[in-house]
Amino acid sequence: MGSSRVADTPSVQHEACDVCVVGGGPAGSATALRLARRGLHVIHLERRVFDACANDTLRSGEGIPPSTMEQLKELELAGCSRWALSTVDHLVTRWPNGRTTDDQFPNDATITMIDRERFDQALFAAGAQAGVDARQGWQVRELALDPAGQCDGVLALDPARRPVTIRARLVVDACGRNARSIIQLGLRKALTCTQFLVVVLYVDALPELEPHRWEMHFWGGEQLAIMHVTELAPGLVRCGLAVNLQTRHNTPTDRLPLFFWRHVQANRSLAQRFEHVRQVRPWYARAGLAYGVQRIALPGLLLVGDATGYLNPILGDGIWAALRSAALASDVAYRACSARDVSRARLAEYEQRWTAERRTRWHVARTLLRGYEHPSLLAAPAYVAPFRKMLLGALLRR
Repeated sequence: MGSSRVADTPSVQHEACDVCVVGGGPAGSATALRLARRGLHVIHLERRVFDACANDTLRSGEGIPPSTMEQLKELELAGCSRWALSTVDHLVTRWPNGRTTDDQFPNDATITMIDRERFDQALFAAGAQAGVDARQGWQVRELALDPAGQCDGVLALDPARRPVTIRARLVVDACGRNARSIIQLGLRKALTCTQFLVVVLYVDALPELEPHRWEMHFWGGEQLAIMHVTELAPGLVRCGLAVNLQTRHNTPTDRLPLFFWRHVQANRSLAQRFEHVRQVRPWYARAGLAYGVQRIALPGLLLVGDATGYLNPILGDGIWAALRSAALASDVAYRACSARDVSRARLAEYEQRWTAERRTRWHVARTLLRGYEHPSLLAAPAYVAPFRKMLLGALLRR
């Protein structure tokens, strides 16, 4: 694909930079911040306008474990607390046979539950303060490719919907599962693993839920249901139901709240606790989250964060992956730009390093998935305290 028709239109504005970062989530903002601190001219494009009324600040179930906090310390942002809601230091698990285990996180570790909109905004603003040309309300329509197929910029619409061509020595795509590069270049690949449907409701309170506890409930037969329950703030409890996507059958999207309540009613102890709760925020659902990507380093292009692939929601380490992949990508990107060589051969170092770094976490996630698919394999060792401590240590390791 050569330059698009939009780029050839006389009315299109033209700009240039060293690196154009697309996507204002943690991966994009951390990459832009790191590169700007090393002296590169970075243009950072984000489709959202932060603080807009339409934005939902809690449409992510993640928290900040110690490993992610270490990444924030590297960025000198660990002291920012505007986005912190509450902390969790215990895992309470209700197993399919009714048995309950209560484990304190090892080494006094905690998970900080966050307001995701404020978290993203803080990272985005830090980049602007470091010299990033950070722009909100911009929509990237497609990558610009030269005749040889190397990415050399993006074609975007500014907030007034005017077309702009931004030429860049390197483009970093941090737009997650729907990244323009994945769609345009056909990079997505299927993963052979359980696909989940996740339905999240927010309620005002839940009897017996103690502060600083993360509850996980398992129930059902061959098709397990998993419920995560966490108090984010007084009067605000997040309840996330995860089931095998096949369990959904033909339930229409607008009927998913009823699907949620049907599963709750199938769990006697949960049904009693949910009897008088009041929903306080809009619900949301996610489905078919797992996918892979064929390449994350191409000529003139790097993918970071969720754009590099996603396995399942059990680990909840998307922000860690965003910040760590940004650290590796920015290091390789800076040296490539300095050498004026953004070839696939030069950028492949990032792909190799990131694949190796997250391999252990993906192995842990796949083990958990096998436990979900075959509950009997997980049931016996799950009651052994050292096994649970080891697993929590792996999930929370620094």
